[in-house]
Amino acid sequence: MKTLTVANIREHWSWVRPGLAEIARENDAAWLPEDIYASIRAGSASLLLAEGDTSGFLVAKVYTEAYEGAKVFYIIACFHPAENAQQLYGKAVDAMAEELGCAFVEFDSRRRGFERQGGWEIDRIVYRRRLNYG
Repeated sequence: MKTLTVANIREHWSWVRPGLAEIARENDAAWLPEDIYASIRAGSASLLLAEGDTSGFLVAKVYTEAYEGAKVFYIIACFHPAENAQQLYGKAVDAMAEELGCAFVEFDSRRRGFERQGGWEIDRIVYRRRLNYG
């Protein structure tokens, strides 16, 4: 299993930015790579790198649900140029989320479907998985 560590965005921006741009383009994202950079620099998100891997990355943040109070590990971006990033980093994400006391891992997508029936417009679809602690 890969281990994820928090990294300095300034040190890795030259190769992280093209990956963020690809994610934004492929998913019709509302954000720009520079928005993600600003979020990381402001401390509201983190750049995560796998040990020994300088090709892929994750950008994530932890938030607390407003009503139930559960902590959520929210993946903003997940990228690897040659492999399925979610499969590659999945166990490491779970381990980090568990270590941070999160009950869920979550990400969103703009996957299409119902708008083809007329009148509906997708903003985002939220995918959430409950973590099992043991």
